[in-house]
Amino acid sequence: MRRRTSTGLVAALVATLLQGCRSADPDPTVLVRTVNGVELGVSTDHGVVFLGRTATSGDAELVTWFGDGPSIEPGLIEDMGGDLYTLDVAVRIPTVEIDFDPKAPGTELTIRGRGFDGVWERTTTVADGVPASGLVLEPPVEPLPSECSGAGVFARDRDGDLRLVGMLVGRALVETPSGTRDVVCAISGMDLWRVVTYDRNRHRKPNTPARP
Repeated sequence: MRRRTSTGLVAALVATLLQGCRSADPDPTVLVRTVNGVELGVSTDHGVVFLGRTATSGDAELVTWFGDGPSIEPGLIEDMGGDLYTLDVAVRIPTVEIDFDPKAPGTELTIRGRGFDGVWERTTTVADGVPASGLVLEPPVEPLPSECSGAGVFARDRDGDLRLVGMLVGRALVETPSGTRDVVCAISGMDLWRVVTYDRNRHRKPNTPARP
């Protein structure tokens, strides 16, 4: 005897399977390890970018996360100018696109970094009425970790995908007409144009391998 399957049940099963096949956000947060310490960076479609807090030249190790855990890759630090640095590594790693559009005051953004306890996130908004250049943010409700410089600041596009809109620099007290304000300062996406135009991979051999 042939069994009949409900159309509604089939649709529900298909929807469940499709949801299970959807990939999670890539993890663009990386750690740059040098002889002077460890700092945060972000892996973009145009290469790794970090602030050079621990080193601005020489050899370093890039720690990046794939689906099965961390991977450590050796690399050479290169100066892109504008206090931005990149690390040339010989593998393809998870990346995120850069969003160069300015963000209006009140726009909700996410700060993402990584520490010994894993990935951390903080929700913030673009500050309004602050006379400062770059990307100025309201302090998150939950305090930022002490080691947060270089963390990526992200927005989501219409498809829900992460886009890098800035990189955290630190906190500052800013004088405004209404008084002194405590804000979080970041390099804006518009300041990351060097990441796109820099002539990278000059030391890399052809046929770049890819991690499975």
